[in-house]
Amino acid sequence: MGLTAFVIFVVPWMVLAVWLFRLPSAIRLGSPSAPWRQLTPGRTWLQEQERRENIRRNMANYKPNAMLDGGALGTSVEDTEPRE
Repeated sequence: MGLTAFVIFVVPWMVLAVWLFRLPSAIRLGSPSAPWRQLTPGRTWLQEQERRENIRRNMANYKPNAMLDGGALGTSVEDTEPRE
């Protein structure tokens, strides 16, 4: 009885797993696989992570009311209402 249950319930899943492993495009229905970006070497990766951490740190310290880069809309010196 145990061997019958193994053959009925386990073996079909093993066959499916082997089929999907041998034919990965079957699950994607023939579409090409996604292009992956090239992995960077260790030093370049570390520099990129440090750069991103600096950006995160700067954004965390950034005050929304202070426009460090300029471009903030201040009070206008011109009259905004039409003159009569």
